[in-house]
Amino acid sequence: MEPPRESIIASISAPRLEAFFNAPDTPTRAQCDEHSLSLTGRNYCMATASQGCHSYTLICYDQATPHTPIPDGEAQNQIVQFRLASSELKMDRLASALDVHGPIVPRTQYSGRFGNLLVYTMEAIPGVTPREIFPESPTMDLRHEILHEQFMKDLALYFANCFKSMQGEVTDLLPQLERMGKMHERLKKLPESSIAPYCARHVPEMIKAASIVYDVLQMRTLTHGDLNMTNFLIDPVTYHITGIVDWASAELTPFGLELYVVQLATGYYTAAGKGPFVFYDNHRHLKRVFWNELFELLAKPPHSRRDYVDEYWRPSWMLGLILREGFVHAADGSLKDEIIPLCEENLVQLQQLQTFLDDEDFFDAALDDEVDTTE
Repeated sequence: MEPPRESIIASISAPRLEAFFNAPDTPTRAQCDEHSLSLTGRNYCMATASQGCHSYTLICYDQATPHTPIPDGEAQNQIVQFRLASSELKMDRLASALDVHGPIVPRTQYSGRFGNLLVYTMEAIPGVTPREIFPESPTMDLRHEILHEQFMKDLALYFANCFKSMQGEVTDLLPQLERMGKMHERLKKLPESSIAPYCARHVPEMIKAASIVYDVLQMRTLTHGDLNMTNFLIDPVTYHITGIVDWASAELTPFGLELYVVQLATGYYTAAGKGPFVFYDNHRHLKRVFWNELFELLAKPPHSRRDYVDEYWRPSWMLGLILREGFVHAADGSLKDEIIPLCEENLVQLQQLQTFLDDEDFFDAALDDEVDTTE
């Protein structure tokens, strides 16, 4: 019998918190809790269910529990987040995210330092993470399928807003050219690396993708930088997205590097979150819901679906996927030139990389309902 879902999430967060508070000169967890209450003026605080690798996040509240409805006129719950200095939130990027996506981005303010930690306070957006309630079995009943379709449509809205907010031609040409050069050098290392069996046959296409995606005239949009199922908040009754959190790695990148999250939303990790990733039986249908909603929201785009998929979005997706799953990331979210080592600890991640790269249904689903307009 598998343990309850909340205990699984807690078991994932526990080692992260231990590592966070074991860093040299870091205040204790009790000291951070006390500081959060002093900062917000609330009576109680509780760590959120899901914790990041470089932060400690609490919800501060006055009611008996943080989930008790708050009467009008009373102080709302607040989130306090303590972050390592190497994982500073970029306030200008947060402001841009709020402009693009509106109320699903929590309003945040910098609240100074506490010891060696940066402190931020933000509004507590209601909701749970998809990982807490999404099905963890291949099949889902009709109710869950309808709810999941709603999440996929809201996910399409997120990407549509990103697409519509794309900025014009790149003006900082030298940094962009340098970045493109580094990208090629990283990808050239893959065929000779220990992880080659998981991605080698895709490397030529990846190198070509880097040339397209990081072309100096490529239009860019604000990218979250660490989009996954623990950084979404959803209404547990309707599955509407209520929030997207943790924008520490946000940056301007070519559109489409985050499309891997659509695949993440159409499957689950086995063995209580520690085993290989498996797609739902209806994953192609869910992907088709996403693509149809995205193209509907974009309303008569200047190119056909196939042109967008083949020439722009597939290269971006592939590059975003390999950079996310195949390379080591620093505490601030930046890429290192180090390919992740082949070891037991990374085996699930590498299996996921291969599963996603080999997922022919992903972009085929985008073309299932394309209307031929050539006649």
